[in-house]
Amino acid sequence: MRARYVLAVVVVVCGLLLVWHFSLRGANGESFIIAWNYDTSGYLEPCGCSAHLLGGLPRRATKIA
Repeated sequence: MRARYVLAVVVVVCGLLLVWHFSLRGANGESFIIAWNYDTSGYLEPCGCSAHLLGGLPRRATKIA
C-alpha cells in the first residue's frame, strides 16, 4: 500500500513539474501529449495468451496515432 502511495505522489509531482515547465515557455502554440502506456509487462508483440489480443507496442501506437 505504501509503495502505491509513493508512486502516486511521484507521478503527481512529475506532472506538476511538466505543467510548470511548459507554462514558463510561453504561449507560442507549442503543445505536448502525455500517453500513459499501462502494464505492457515488457511485451513488444502481442502475447498470444487469449483470442482477443490487446498487447504489444505496435498496436498501442496505432491507437495513439
